Amino acid sequence: MEDERYVVVDVGTGDGRWLYRLARARPERLRIGVDATLDAARQVARRARRHPERGGAPNLTFVRAGAEGLPGSLAGLAAEVHVQYPWGSLLTAVAGRDVNTLAVEAEYRWPLS
Repeated sequence: MEDERYVVVDVGTGDGRWLYRLARARPERLRIGVDATLDAARQVARRARRHPERGGAPNLTFVRAGAEGLPGSLAGLAAEVHVQYPWGSLLTAVAGRDVNTLAVEAEYRWPLS
């Protein structure tokens, strides 16, 4: 199934609610939220760890990293890369480079830890 390898990365994920809704709607697709601080996403991360019947989303994970120093393990992993509210260092990081470099072909990893 094609969707089994479909990965969505949200850079600057904030509280993670948008990504959580996507994860619940399409449980066959991996969603990765990336943010320099994951404090705002703690509640959503906790909810995602529940059993799916209780609102969990096992296909959602979060990575603590700034956009200017994305983990090498994300390179080539994503079919989609989203940056919803770029400002400050996030804007500077994505404005100076092609975020589509994250979407090139690469080895698939499930789940990313």
